[in-house]
Amino acid sequence: MAIRTDYVHIIDMKTVNVATLKQQLSSYLRRVEAGEDVIVVSHHHPVARMVSHDAPSARIRPPSRGLAALRKLKGVRLPHGRTVVAALLEERQLR
Repeated sequence: MAIRTDYVHIIDMKTVNVATLKQQLSSYLRRVEAGEDVIVVSHHHPVARMVSHDAPSARIRPPSRGLAALRKLKGVRLPHGRTVVAALLEERQLR
């Protein structure tokens, strides 16, 4: 059996799927408040990490680009009559 080395760092942390987290949110918030890190997974893939707000790893990083650079970014334009939902569903099928 092969071991996925890209997720080795989460072995020591508690993992929880999204559905269980929704059902037991208070319990998981108490764990995080007590200093435990919790990895949230969706379809067996890590999607988020819950850490205490005062944890050293929870520091807010400065933005990688200035506001002026972000304002210059172009948005996505859909063809006339195409909905965002249809575009998202199509993209998900390509994965």
